[in-house]
Amino acid sequence: MVDALNKEAARVSGADLNPFRYDGVQVLLIRWDHDDLGVSPEVDALATVFDRDFGFGVSQLTIPVENSIHQLNRAILDWVEAYDHDGALLIIYYAGHGQISDFGRTLVWSNRRDEEDEYYCELRWNGCEDILLQAAADKLFISIVAMLRMRYRLGAVAYQK
Repeated sequence: MVDALNKEAARVSGADLNPFRYDGVQVLLIRWDHDDLGVSPEVDALATVFDRDFGFGVSQLTIPVENSIHQLNRAILDWVEAYDHDGALLIIYYAGHGQISDFGRTLVWSNRRDEEDEYYCELRWNGCEDILLQAAADKLFISIVAMLRMRYRLGAVAYQK
């Protein structure tokens, strides 16, 4: 997993995301409550790597099924307000289901594959992303998404001022 993240980060848009050039690096690890992928052990292990091996600040967010978009927006806004400044790097990592909307412009996250499941919940990531795009810090978005038509997809996007 860590090797795949390193390769993907190196590929991303040619941005200079060397963590040692920043005066602070914060990581937000996002996953769902009631997910059917069982990503908790993987996300916990990644938190340990970021914290212990790299010395980054790490926060974990579990998206609840009820009021999920409101809870996620509030948590991201609080996190950005706490850590955003020029000279910082904010890393956002998502592990869960996802698909591109019918119109091809919106990433839809969900906690379960089966829409008929009693715990199924989804949200549109784009609204949350807008909060992050307004931040002064450089941003790196990493997602390990279980797409409906493929097993897993690793993606990363970097935004640098």
